[in-house]
Amino acid sequence: MTTHNPAPSWNGAAPGARKFPPPPPPMSPFAPTYIDVDPMRMRGKQPPNHLALSVVALVCSLPLLCLFGAIGLYFSSQVTARWNAGDVEGAQKASNVALIIDVIGIVIGGFFLLAALGGSGY
Repeated sequence: MTTHNPAPSWNGAAPGARKFPPPPPPMSPFAPTYIDVDPMRMRGKQPPNHLALSVVALVCSLPLLCLFGAIGLYFSSQVTARWNAGDVEGAQKASNVALIIDVIGIVIGGFFLLAALGGSGY
């Protein structure tokens, strides 16, 4: 003789009766709809990554073990990566840091290059 065990009930309902969660409420006619809206266009324009400036800083900072150029290249690459991940604020900060580091690297590297060229005349 076999006994039939009914399926477990959901939410404390009587055995054998299945109870499902209620359906979601209907949408309000005044709720905003985002059909055919590209979220990438809603964020605005991607900040510049200053990649070319980072390469120039890398070349100018060769006497300084490429320190400023390498850091500038890192932050330049972070702009696009953060933008694609949806981090707009992080992309803007990475763009600003890349610009500052690149300008510092070019100025200091250019100073050392001019000093090296000026000192070789003796």
